[in-house]
Amino acid sequence: MSEWQPIETAPKDGTDILVWMFGNSMAVVFYDDNLDHPWHTMDGPAYHKEAPTHWMPLPAPPEQP
Repeated sequence: MSEWQPIETAPKDGTDILVWMFGNSMAVVFYDDNLDHPWHTMDGPAYHKEAPTHWMPLPAPPEQP
């Protein structure tokens, strides 16, 4: 798996990524330039632009048998 990277280097093309946020929590999000809350989850919540501090790519899905 990849190492944590500064959030400034995160993709902003809608790619799902894992982020680490202030308050010691993680979430899978994608970026959508939406004013102060551009980091969105698939199930609705959005996070302030300064909430995530680091990111890493998601792992590859498991191989199908």
